[in-house]
Amino acid sequence: MNPLVEFDAILIIDPWGKDWYLNEQLKEKPPWLYRRIATEVGNITQKTTDLLVNCDLHLVDDIIKNITIPLKTVTTLEGINHHIKHSNTRIEGNQNILVVGAAWQCCLHYSTLGIIGLINAGYTVWTNERLVDTDINDTTVVSEQTIMKNEGVIWKKWNDGFYEAVGINEEHPQVAEHLRKLQEL
Repeated sequence: MNPLVEFDAILIIDPWGKDWYLNEQLKEKPPWLYRRIATEVGNITQKTTDLLVNCDLHLVDDIIKNITIPLKTVTTLEGINHHIKHSNTRIEGNQNILVVGAAWQCCLHYSTLGIIGLINAGYTVWTNERLVDTDINDTTVVSEQTIMKNEGVIWKKWNDGFYEAVGINEEHPQVAEHLRKLQEL
């Protein structure tokens, strides 16, 4: 069961296109995840939520580009703030963002628009275990154990693979370093 959350946006981290993954010699890795995201994204939203990507649209894989929900580029926290503030699908007082994509620890957590930065900016961050892979060199999705044993983010498990980030461990060395870097931006 979905936690019955209306997401203001779904942020897809690093949906790189064919040029990138073929260059990296990853023949099947991104497409399987992108197909899953494309298939399931419409099933997990109760309204027309905009899809955001953290890179220029010309870099985004065609599978993601072909999702019928509007696709927009955001590369900064200010961009996300502006997008959500001006979105015609925004729910007043809501700040829920579903973060999916590649890859769990390095990119979803520690990119500029990652989970830690979004929590630090005041957003309620969610993820779904079926829509996140474990590592750049792997073709498996994250597990409940991977999410719940995360040392940098404290998660609450909901139904149907949904997890809500309920806090960050600011004393974890990698989190502390990332928060310091975010303040310098």
